[in-house]
Amino acid sequence: MANYAWATLLALYDKYQLTGKLKLRNLKSDIVLGGEIATSLKLLRSIIELSEIVKEILRRMHAELVEEMEITQGSIRGKIVTSLVAKYKPNGIPVRRERIEFENPANLLLVATLLEVEKRLMKLIQSLSYSNPTTEKLREIAIDKLQSLIFECERILSVPELRPLIPKGSLIVENSLQLEEIEKKVSYEAVTHPREYKAYQKLLTIRRYLKNDLSLLDRETKELADTLLLKLSKSKIYELFALAFILNYLVETYKPSKVKIITRDGEVDGRGLIFSGANGDITVLYNIISEDIPSKLSKAKALGLLDGPIREDLVKKLGGLPDIVILLSFNGQKKRLIFECKYTRSINYLVQARFKALSYLYEFDAHAVTIMSPPPLSYHLPSTTASPNRTSDNVEGDSSTNGEDEETDQQRGFYVGIAEYGGASININSNGKIFAILYLDPTEEGIERSKQTLGILLHLIDPAIFPLPQHGRTK
Repeated sequence: MANYAWATLLALYDKYQLTGKLKLRNLKSDIVLGGEIATSLKLLRSIIELSEIVKEILRRMHAELVEEMEITQGSIRGKIVTSLVAKYKPNGIPVRRERIEFENPANLLLVATLLEVEKRLMKLIQSLSYSNPTTEKLREIAIDKLQSLIFECERILSVPELRPLIPKGSLIVENSLQLEEIEKKVSYEAVTHPREYKAYQKLLTIRRYLKNDLSLLDRETKELADTLLLKLSKSKIYELFALAFILNYLVETYKPSKVKIITRDGEVDGRGLIFSGANGDITVLYNIISEDIPSKLSKAKALGLLDGPIREDLVKKLGGLPDIVILLSFNGQKKRLIFECKYTRSINYLVQARFKALSYLYEFDAHAVTIMSPPPLSYHLPSTTASPNRTSDNVEGDSSTNGEDEETDQQRGFYVGIAEYGGASININSNGKIFAILYLDPTEEGIERSKQTLGILLHLIDPAIFPLPQHGRTK
């Protein structure tokens, strides 16, 4: 579950080049994703731009013509120094020859820049050396991003003209004062000799960007390191798994032209995504309620039984907090969909979740509320070979009679029976309100099956936005 969730959530950053941080609530703290990914993408673009600058530098590389004398006994290459022939005869013939020397402040600054970036990135990778099983995949993805940046630096440094400068460039990187002095020299030469130093002027600009991006990446990687140490409950991991499943489905089927993280919107800042298409927007919120979906309870008037009205700040705490909220905005019409995630195979827990789901239909005036959970204990997917009881998952309420009462016993047949259909959609009234149960099993075959059932459910909720999936229901 965790691997699927992290991989899917971070893939959104690559696919849509998202900026900003996605905040996922975890009790009183936040799981913060994306800052380091977004910054690493910016950093990668800067390094690629630096690669283009290197190509330009190589075309007009600033080199010095150095004249040196050598005593040769073989073939003569260079100009014989006639005034010194008698001095060295018969041991050899003095010859002056010219060679191109690339070791100068401008080229050393170029090499030092790449080595400096590489060194910082290696330190960041070392800072991500600790995680736990629930965040290991997140760590792997982040390290892959950083290693791709290091690989790009090494590729540029492999250029034959630059490779000999690496030893001295490494010493310069270790001496901040010397590096600062060289940068000042190159800046001065770029001003006084703009034509000869045109490419190096771009190098100086890129250095400023790299410094800012590396400092930002450093801070954000520390935040990621804190996230990697978080111990998440299995219920929380299942919520994130369900969120990632829904987001992935929207990307695959709705095919948005643009996806962005909600920013600068009070409490919702960073806690939701907007999928924009040709005809409207789909907003997905996680563990947050926006002003568009006010709770009727949080704005209700409450009276104390002994002493008059109850303070408004206390009443606001009564409002519910759904796991996932989807807002559909198309052609001037809006619909509210709520998904409540329960990592349980217990019938008793599902019955309790039903009460919560039905209350959300009224409290938030939702068009549909769906419970998402693995199939109940006495059902297993047709293609699996696991035991029908599925007790190995260690989910909430695994005991088949845990806390059951007469009502649970009476409804058992319904919850087990609908598992054969992947869940159920129940029309509550003539206004089209829907209460649904969607069984999302955290296995490969479960995910594939649930894509079909989610597609059918969304089609029932709004057929104009979500066409019926292929191989959908036939009746």
